[in-house]
Amino acid sequence: MTSDLPAFTEKNFWKLATKLLNRISQANGETDTIRNILLTIKSFTRFDAVAIRLQKGEDFPYYVTKGFSDEFVAHEKFLCAKSLDGKIARDQDGKPVLECLCGSVISGRTDASKPFFTTAGSFFTNSTTKLQDSTPAEDFPTSIRNRCNQEGYESVALIPLRQKNEIIGLLQLNHQQQDAFTPTMIEFFEQLGSAIGLVLRQQTKEEQLRQAQKLEAVGRLAGGVAHDFNNILTAINGYSEMLLAGLPADDPMAEDIGMIFEAGQRAASLTEQLLALGRRKAAQTKTLALNEILERARKMLGRILGDKINLRFELSDDLWPVNADPGHIDQVLLNLAVNARDAMADGGTLFVGSENTPECVLLTVADDGGGMNEETRQRAFEPYFSTKQKAGSYGLGLSTVHGLVTQNLGSIEIGSELGAGTTVKIYLPRAEEKIETVPPAAVATSSGTETILLVEDEATVRMFTKRILERNGYRILEAAEGKEAIEVFTRHQNQIHLLLTDVIMPNMNGRELYESLQTSVPDLRVLFMSGYSADILAPNGVLDSGIHLIEKPFTAKDLVQRVRARLDQN
Repeated sequence: MTSDLPAFTEKNFWKLATKLLNRISQANGETDTIRNILLTIKSFTRFDAVAIRLQKGEDFPYYVTKGFSDEFVAHEKFLCAKSLDGKIARDQDGKPVLECLCGSVISGRTDASKPFFTTAGSFFTNSTTKLQDSTPAEDFPTSIRNRCNQEGYESVALIPLRQKNEIIGLLQLNHQQQDAFTPTMIEFFEQLGSAIGLVLRQQTKEEQLRQAQKLEAVGRLAGGVAHDFNNILTAINGYSEMLLAGLPADDPMAEDIGMIFEAGQRAASLTEQLLALGRRKAAQTKTLALNEILERARKMLGRILGDKINLRFELSDDLWPVNADPGHIDQVLLNLAVNARDAMADGGTLFVGSENTPECVLLTVADDGGGMNEETRQRAFEPYFSTKQKAGSYGLGLSTVHGLVTQNLGSIEIGSELGAGTTVKIYLPRAEEKIETVPPAAVATSSGTETILLVEDEATVRMFTKRILERNGYRILEAAEGKEAIEVFTRHQNQIHLLLTDVIMPNMNGRELYESLQTSVPDLRVLFMSGYSADILAPNGVLDSGIHLIEKPFTAKDLVQRVRARLDQN
């Protein structure tokens, strides 16, 4: 042991362990915990440099370092080997090939019969120079970069961080003098590595719980607001759409009314994002060819990005099918493209790529904009968090993406550094079923002459719905609430072909009204309307799952098509 390092007695081990426990208990979040761990280890042991690597996607980059030069960290940050085409190199099992001895320890490719590996899977040497000179290259389980030796570090230890039987990263200890380590010291740090893994696991669970609680709160808010908000938007969007349809394109009023309609559509989109963010609207998943969705979105992305930003696609051949909601994939791409455009105000490149991983399909969206610091990156998925100063930025873009990906049973990671752009990786579940092909729907008329009982407590929505249906030939009987609807039905029950009713109404909801009328006409057809989605109504017992529902805000076209389809059903 060199004289500049403290003697590591059992008493010192306990002192260090106590200090670490105290620092961990004072930490606020994962990054703070790891920073405290490294500061304590470095100050207590006086090692020249210490670091922790943690899993991020398929790689294990440095998470926090102390004492290493910026050049060293930049050169050694990532472990995944790359093939000639720039993609991650994989072994025969499809797993990423991790380079250097760090990669060997993390991958569990250690052989305790070699003097530099321990039975617990760690690596350590007290002289990197002697190790290189005396060890044939074939004795190492992977290619060695030798960067530690080149930087003058003679004593190097790599300790796996474990969560139960899984290696989630490693603790790296470097010292420039030889003979810094003893086997007893390494055993202590191996025990510490397991303890650190358990602490990080617990903190990850706590953070996931906090995030879930935030999303649940936002979801409840979104679900509550959606009903009233969507009623208002049904009238705004519906009347503006109706006015536009009746005006010639060159009418001076057309542009103004168009702006009203466009603002209403944006408001409807915002409500959708809130519902997705809070996971209050289920994904309509099907088996998809992801590349086809991405290719179809290419034009849309080009329009969003503008002329200053290049769009580069690299889509893997023979990509596995995925289970996902195609509308959600479009929304994810849209939000990521808007974020990337704002990050590349002076121009740049947006990369969109797809490839198979051992168990999932990976969608990568990367920009070369200004990037984010670590604090911002960690908060990127928080609802309403935004660093943008421009008006109209709600801080919902990435949090919506997170909600949508989670709904599709996928996972998402974001990597970013200031000045180095941002990379978002989305892992979607591989589908075993064949890709679903949807034949083009036959064009059918939406008009009719049937009699419809319209029940809606919002006067503006009721008037708009009535006007649209009457314009398409239907006879409309109207009521503002359940009791009035029963009276109208009693007078005209032999003439009514369809009940079109709102769900949430005072005194009697739409389901209760329908069940009451069914006592007289058991085969009465019904189409429900609501500002809530079916995914909120069904679990709360307001509607049965699979019921016929048109969600507000709806367009005139949506309304007449759904009414016609319901009337034509047996």
